[in-house]
Amino acid sequence: MAVNVSLPFDFKRKDIVFKRDPDGQTHFNIAQQWVSHSPDGFEWGYVGSGPADFALNILRVFDLDFKLAFLLHHHLEREFLVRFPKEGGAIFGGVINAWIGEECATPDIVRWLVSRSFACSNFEEWRELLSEHHPEVTP
Repeated sequence: MAVNVSLPFDFKRKDIVFKRDPDGQTHFNIAQQWVSHSPDGFEWGYVGSGPADFALNILRVFDLDFKLAFLLHHHLEREFLVRFPKEGGAIFGGVINAWIGEECATPDIVRWLVSRSFACSNFEEWRELLSEHHPEVTP
């Protein structure tokens, strides 16, 4: 089943909106451009292939490199998508953006970023922040 992109998307706010009709039909405001786990589309409310691909594609909306998005998507799935009821809901873009910033500062992610000389934003700014908070891994 393909992802039904029938809800409007605001490119400035980047809120993620999804819902299920009483007849079971799902509606989303983003497309499935990256398929890693679920060729059948997106889901939410549990840990599985549909929620995992939904999380991966949410991160795509926030312009993450595929490798970093892949590294973070199960965290996003478990942090947000498993909690929603079957009827659906919304995740504010600002919340996701803040979550990405926090996740990119965790020691495991920092080590991964450093090992690949990859930054979430401007490298010099990121390096400065990194040296302030994690001097043990600063490149």
